[in-house]
Amino acid sequence: MPSVKLRVTALIAAVLMSLPCAALAATSLREANELTRRFVQQTMTEQRIPGLQVAVIKDGRGVLSERYGYANVENKVPVTATTRFPINSATKAFTGVAMMQLAQAGRVDLDAPVSRYLDDLPAAWRAIRVRQLLGHTSGLPDIVDQNGSIGAGPEAAAWQAVKARPLEAPIGERFAYNQTNYGLLAQIIVKQTQMPYEQYLAQRQFAVVGMPLTTFGDSYDLVANAATIYSHSPRGTLAKDDGNRMSRWIYDMPYSLWAGGGIQTTADELSRWLIALSNGRLIDQAHL
Repeated sequence: MPSVKLRVTALIAAVLMSLPCAALAATSLREANELTRRFVQQTMTEQRIPGLQVAVIKDGRGVLSERYGYANVENKVPVTATTRFPINSATKAFTGVAMMQLAQAGRVDLDAPVSRYLDDLPAAWRAIRVRQLLGHTSGLPDIVDQNGSIGAGPEAAAWQAVKARPLEAPIGERFAYNQTNYGLLAQIIVKQTQMPYEQYLAQRQFAVVGMPLTTFGDSYDLVANAATIYSHSPRGTLAKDDGNRMSRWIYDMPYSLWAGGGIQTTADELSRWLIALSNGRLIDQAHL
């Protein structure tokens, strides 16, 4: 999860991507799709993106699904429809839906303190409400550092360390995006469903929607058909082209933080999830 400026990954394009005005004003679907293709190809060139997938939804159905470039540059492996890409923090949307599913079922009260569901919490954390975790207004310190790392030690040690730190803001008074919030939400999901977080999502979201390729993992996990992630950011080496060369970017997402950024999927499967969410197949309109 390192925060890397000018990061260029073999990225998955968001399903509801920002299209140029010309495409939005196109008189036909064919014309809009052609303008979209040009926009994607131009952006890839300008941003030096090695490969991506794109899916576009219009009026509740997919109207464009394509892929471009390489999933692995050095071996010239092309991106296909089944290439898996990490969606990073967009995973939080899936976790949010999981919490809404539990709220809809009466198994979680969003206004309850987290201490109702989790026992091993510091005293200062116990009054934080579930919805404050969801909205990043908990005031909690971030378990990851400025480089997006939990440090060189084991995950358990990272959780012990963050629990020993004071709150960074009064509860509910300041928005501060961090990974601690969603790590705790994953723990609530585990506690209330009596199954691992990833298993709950597989059963209650991926299987419902039809997402057989969607899984969890990072650069250290052996994920079949996963795109290699690249960066053009300087690595601080003595190489003459250090500031401008493409190199691999290590995507580090520990197991206990998968709820904040661990999903790997495809553009087609992500589009199915968005359609299902909009159609009320995952949660009802009251919880959307």
